[in-house]
Amino acid sequence: MEQISVSESETVDGIKQDNADRFLKLTVFLCGMSVMGIEMSASRLLAPSFGTSLFIWTNIIGAMMTGLSLGYWFGGRIADRHPRADVFYKIILGAGLLVGAIPFLAQPIMKISTEAIRHGQASIVVGSLLATIGLFVLPITLLGMVSPFAIRLASRGEDVLGATAGSLYALSTVGSLIGTWLPVLLTIPVLGTRRTILSFAAVLVLVGLVGLFRKTAVAAPLVAVGGPLVAALVWTAPFGAMPLTVATGPGAILVEEDESLYHYIQVQQKGSRVMLVLNEGHAVHSIYESNEAAAWSPMVGSVWDSMNALPLLLDKPPGSKLDVLIVGLAAGTVSKQLNHFFGKIYDLHIDGVEIDGRITELGKKYFAMNEPNLTIHVMDGRMFLARSERKWDLIMCDAYRQPYIPFHLATREYFELLKEHLNPDGLMSINVGSLGSDGPVLQRIKSTVLATYGSAEIMRVRNPPGTHFDNFVLIAGRPSLVSERLDPTVPGSLAHQVVTSSKNPFLAELLQRRMKDFSPAQVPAGTMVLEDDRAPVEVLTDWMIARFAARGNAG
Repeated sequence: MEQISVSESETVDGIKQDNADRFLKLTVFLCGMSVMGIEMSASRLLAPSFGTSLFIWTNIIGAMMTGLSLGYWFGGRIADRHPRADVFYKIILGAGLLVGAIPFLAQPIMKISTEAIRHGQASIVVGSLLATIGLFVLPITLLGMVSPFAIRLASRGEDVLGATAGSLYALSTVGSLIGTWLPVLLTIPVLGTRRTILSFAAVLVLVGLVGLFRKTAVAAPLVAVGGPLVAALVWTAPFGAMPLTVATGPGAILVEEDESLYHYIQVQQKGSRVMLVLNEGHAVHSIYESNEAAAWSPMVGSVWDSMNALPLLLDKPPGSKLDVLIVGLAAGTVSKQLNHFFGKIYDLHIDGVEIDGRITELGKKYFAMNEPNLTIHVMDGRMFLARSERKWDLIMCDAYRQPYIPFHLATREYFELLKEHLNPDGLMSINVGSLGSDGPVLQRIKSTVLATYGSAEIMRVRNPPGTHFDNFVLIAGRPSLVSERLDPTVPGSLAHQVVTSSKNPFLAELLQRRMKDFSPAQVPAGTMVLEDDRAPVEVLTDWMIARFAARGNAG
């Protein structure tokens, strides 16, 4: 006997029809919730391999909209040809099964994409787009078929078609709102990204099965037994580690990994060295030497060592109060070094701003970030400054979501905000990674700093051969800087006192090198000044990476 569709079921008992309508509405609500839940989870799934830049979000939204558009088109036509409830719920069941495959397919698909990026065969934009299409377009296309199909099943008269369509779209949108908030506020922090996606898949599979067997005695056992069983499968599903563009180095071990609201986090250890690696793994964000030597030499052989030159440029007399703000504290490498070298010479207090509270927890656990004169603020750096009425002698900015500097921490408005929070004769600095002194991001940030402060100095920190990128520390605030203050060979100088107090020959060597690395910041006339309304930092960064990849292929 041919199965009765929802639209044909008017000939059946009115109660059954009401139940069918209610379940159809519930289905539309849950499918709308699942679409947005999957979209919000997609950004977290892609972040370890590709980051969370504007381009990644563009690819996610574009792929989702493509899938939904295809689904609307196909769904309407299939509904007209086969206006039956069994076809409708089979589509939802198929969508649930495809969504359930995403967490397991993510690892091999993203590994292929990240390998292509690493070998210069694709940019981050193209690689992430292909991965997004491969993982999400097909299941989202099936979910896009739900709305037009549901309208076809629910409409029983042309005079109420508009009202029917409006009510179903309203339910779908309300479900989408729930699906937007639920992963961010609850399921991703509690279950993790991949189990969140599996949870939405489970909802779709159960809805599809119940819809298919709703008129039989099988429906109730499906809900009673299937619900807890699927929940158990979601919780115990085995997952391998997600691929990083830069894998754990030779000899390094994974100490702990976690997902926060902002990052995919890894703590790695190689010998006595503990490292904080975030998201796609392009860079190490904090380093701590946990052996006994760290007690007298916390230097780690990175750009952070060179940050110890900055307090010397202030020319503050020993014994005076020194207030430092670090925007982008991470796990506290810079704050530890400043304490070691300047804590005995100054009345030093450090405020560290870090947007991710989970990182600060790991900093205390693995990086000994427990200095008594360090005050940690878990907040966005710019928001912290906007709310604070304090001023500092030195503000150090080193906030990255590799390989990008957050655009709102690189604009004229931001640098003006920094200027308002500097004490008289205070200094601000910002660390910028670049392929060279003419890098597009560096040039625009230099132009913006010069437009704000009138003059600036730049300290180039050359990284070891093979790393390709150098660090450029822009420094501004005082009318002029004297790099000779870094000379530790001058008896009685502040630099000499710091080196003598720390008994660290490596610092003396470093300061002498940095003296030669200072130069006035200059840019060609007409170079763009970044503003909140127009700051294409991500575009410029991707262009720089693409140029590097092309150069590598050519070589």
